[in-house]
Amino acid sequence: MTLEEFKDVLKLNKLAISWIDDYKKNNLGAHSGKLKKQYNEMRLLKSKTDKLIEQQAGDSAGEKNWKSLYKEITQLAKDSPIFKSCIDGSGSLLTKGTKVSKEEGMLAIKLKKLSSSWFGQFADDIQDEKAKNTIMMIYEQSKQVLAAPKDNDGNMIVLEFYGSKSKDCRKMRKRLEFIENEHAGMIEVEKTLIQNDPKLMHKLKIENLPAIIFKRGNKQIAIHQGELSLSAIQQKISIIMTGANISDSNSVGSIKGLKKINKKELYGMGEFLLFYFKLPQCGICNKTNEVIEKFGRKYSKIKFESIMVDGSHKLHRSFGVTHVPCIVFVRLGKVIGKHIGYINPSNLEEKMDKFASSAKTSMGVTDTGESRLIPGEKVED
Repeated sequence: MTLEEFKDVLKLNKLAISWIDDYKKNNLGAHSGKLKKQYNEMRLLKSKTDKLIEQQAGDSAGEKNWKSLYKEITQLAKDSPIFKSCIDGSGSLLTKGTKVSKEEGMLAIKLKKLSSSWFGQFADDIQDEKAKNTIMMIYEQSKQVLAAPKDNDGNMIVLEFYGSKSKDCRKMRKRLEFIENEHAGMIEVEKTLIQNDPKLMHKLKIENLPAIIFKRGNKQIAIHQGELSLSAIQQKISIIMTGANISDSNSVGSIKGLKKINKKELYGMGEFLLFYFKLPQCGICNKTNEVIEKFGRKYSKIKFESIMVDGSHKLHRSFGVTHVPCIVFVRLGKVIGKHIGYINPSNLEEKMDKFASSAKTSMGVTDTGESRLIPGEKVED
């Protein structure tokens, strides 16, 4: 994607968000079936552009003003001999056939994301031509570095992917293809289709598909079983790139039946998790159930789980839940928000939209005051 194309994606994303906000604010769906259809189309457009923004700019889009982001980009470039020429015009050290290190490749990936984010967000609104030209030079230099041969010292990072023809496996395969293109020359992806081959799975010590075996050269570092989001894969790769190792992991399908919950298990379940805690024979819970069940399963990227607090477990304590009904928002293994008490459909949909945004790291705690204390729990004064 070029810088100009990314600007267009950002504009489409902002227009879709604005249209959706206007639709909700004015309750337009109550007046027109066509508008309701357009609303669903706008939500799909927002979802697709969100994904493109995450791939192109990661979490940097929309996080800073132009001067602070510009300062961060140029400081990173100044500290690197390969990128310094974009700032002071000293002449590029990157000549044809020159090999670049893994560290320089990782810096190129970061600068490419940051510079594309800066250009996409701010290029149309500022008059500083020097700043715009500098960012464009850094972006183009990043592409050249990524296209250059890499010096891996015989320790190429290899991701061995094993999957079936299932939907989850197809999604993982596409994510890995993106990873391979993004880390050109630094990461090699090998894809193997497994269909009812228990002997091979036993040999590889794989119990669940999809699965990724992470290797440095010929040495296996770790294995992950189950679905993994793009950002979670990138996070694991970033750790390996530094020379450190990662642990084996497994995407837990459900927290039900677990005695204790830790960040590692939540991280393995997926990037976006929504847990709804309720009590049996609870009036306010029954009132909330219909809303939660309807919208909790509406977003494909969010894994939803409804948990009855019936005395058979203490799972709610892992999330600091003392009252129900309670919704807990978890991203990348970390609780980023809660809602206690009844919630109406429009408010829940608004929260879900915010939660599904990849850049959201904090949602806070909201409490309507309509809730029940879980038996056996105490509330501090």
